Amino acid sequence: MPLSRRLLHFIVASAVLVLPSVASASAASGGDGDDGRGVGPLIVGGDSVAISDVPWQASILQAHLDPADDDGFFDQFCGGAVIAATWIVTAAHCVFDVDGIALRPADIEVASGYAQLSAVPSSARRAVARIVVHPDYDPAGFDVDIALLELSSAVPLADGTVEVIDVFDEVIRGSGPAAGTSVQVSGWGCTALLGPFDDCPGDAYADELQAVDLQVINDPDSTLCGAVTGVNAATMICAGRSDLSGGQDSCVGDSGGPLVAGADSDPVLVGLVSWGEGCAQAGSPGVYTRISAFTEWIGLYVVEASTPPAPSGDGFTAIEGARPVNTRDDADIPKQGATKGYGDPLRVNVGALDAIPADAAAVAVNITATGAEEWGFVAAYPCGSEDPTEWPGNSNVNFDAGATVANSAIVPLDDGHMCLVTYGKSDVIVDVSGYFDDGFTPIDGARPVNTRDSDTPKQGATEGYGVPLRVDVGALEAIPADAAAVAVNITATGAEEWGFVAAYPCASDRFTEWPGNSNVNFDTGATVANSAIVPLDDGHMCLVTYGKSDVIVDVSGYFDDGFTPIDGARPVNTRDSDTPKQGATEGYGVPLRVNVGALDAIPADAAAVAVNITATGAEEWGFIAAYPCASSNLVEWPGNSNVNFDTGATVANSAIVPLNDGHMCLVTYGKSDVIVDVVGYTD
Repeated sequence: MPLSRRLLHFIVASAVLVLPSVASASAASGGDGDDGRGVGPLIVGGDSVAISDVPWQASILQAHLDPADDDGFFDQFCGGAVIAATWIVTAAHCVFDVDGIALRPADIEVASGYAQLSAVPSSARRAVARIVVHPDYDPAGFDVDIALLELSSAVPLADGTVEVIDVFDEVIRGSGPAAGTSVQVSGWGCTALLGPFDDCPGDAYADELQAVDLQVINDPDSTLCGAVTGVNAATMICAGRSDLSGGQDSCVGDSGGPLVAGADSDPVLVGLVSWGEGCAQAGSPGVYTRISAFTEWIGLYVVEASTPPAPSGDGFTAIEGARPVNTRDDADIPKQGATKGYGDPLRVNVGALDAIPADAAAVAVNITATGAEEWGFVAAYPCGSEDPTEWPGNSNVNFDAGATVANSAIVPLDDGHMCLVTYGKSDVIVDVSGYFDDGFTPIDGARPVNTRDSDTPKQGATEGYGVPLRVDVGALEAIPADAAAVAVNITATGAEEWGFVAAYPCASDRFTEWPGNSNVNFDTGATVANSAIVPLDDGHMCLVTYGKSDVIVDVSGYFDDGFTPIDGARPVNTRDSDTPKQGATEGYGVPLRVNVGALDAIPADAAAVAVNITATGAEEWGFIAAYPCASSNLVEWPGNSNVNFDTGATVANSAIVPLNDGHMCLVTYGKSDVIVDVVGYTD
């Protein structure tokens, strides 16, 4: 019968959860570590190796029970391979406990860059943000034994101790490797030769990383695996000594670890430690998950390291997404805000990010509030300190208990820094998509419209449109009369019914000038905000509101060059066109590739476009992400999201989206109609 090669730990915590772990197996004097399917492999017949020899090796650990204890030896239970800065591939059986119950991201951590488990410091242990198990995984026979772990922060690729290993090599995209291929497996598993149901002696577990050279036994169309039966050639590789004499193998504790071809020259990940009948037994080679069968599935989530950098413009420079704030998955940054009150401002040194110059004027960000405990809001602003008196009184994201709400913003920087102040308790995530060094001029926040606290009445009309409100933004002291466009945050609050607010350039308050766009969609009693880049007509913009609501407009800066506004264009509208609803039920749809550069008003060499993305008529929870793309292959998606929606909702968010040869893509999780309005471009 197939026996997993995972090390088993038995943990009694406040929640009765049984995790796979090294502790019990190594401490219980060879105690019963069999989960009914057997226990997994460690390296047998190999040698100690430095992490520089296998820099892609990762150790999967149970989450810290004692934060003061840096010893990873008693926490490690599986291995994995680093395939991107924030992604680890491992065996699917590693993310289930001994009773077959799926582990939570909070149950495990990942370490890389260390060969000695007992020397792994707390600072090297990374939290797991998401676990993705292949939907066809069969625990009974360990078929399709593969899972992905998305980390909450990137592994340290810059210092050279950790490297990404290739899984997208063209040589193995089909079915390889062939029988006779030399491969190497590494891990911290049991170093003893074991029979099918033997327990590993407590002193046979490795603290130092081990590796051993093997050969592939079966061709991709062959189930030949010595005396081992139950091999699915399409999804499994057998590897051991070429003469099947045994003595060298992976073993218990090595599960999920990398099987690599060309380890000394051009390393490619070809397999993952999965199962076997004993360890290093004559006639019984180990069985590994065949990576080549799953490169397309991996590509649905993980971007290849060869993905080209995003294009840049004269004033705006797009970067590959950076996430300097993630309180949900970063134990060092607590939830923001305070119960029914303000928290201390969180000062973020955005200028310290590798991709952002210290003298950047402003950054384009997407701010997400998630796991909120109550009503509240998040505000982003430039700051010289954490003194709350620097907050100008704006808000960017308004949330309610349990909600996940995102909004984009262009945030000016003060000596590379921005601050976030939160009212109410919520986790906060900030993604940076690019920066401005010229063309955009940030200003100290100005609020030209506030119907809630001024003589300007509520906007809109009951179940109808109100008269457009024409705003002379160019009359503000900080905005020149010839400004091309302004970056604003528009908030609808105290709404009496469902409706929306639209912002657009205007020469008068005639309703006929409205191009048919919308920026903020609201419901009764809601407070909803959305940012936008609004072109100006002789310094003026208009706001038209459907339904009755108070409206607030905050201006954070203006464009004088580098950004060209256009008369609104709508290249995507699945609600009113032949393009079908996007996404898939409880899954990802095929990315929709949009040739924005083919629009009359957008030059083919535009660097990025300012868009408003709306999800409407959603059939379930989900999200939409916009990104530059060379094809509609999901592998290019960098993992961001722009609009989060729920069943039946209409939700909009603006974004500055870099282009790849004039193209952007939209990927949708869940089923929803999608509308995209383009308001301008950077060159």
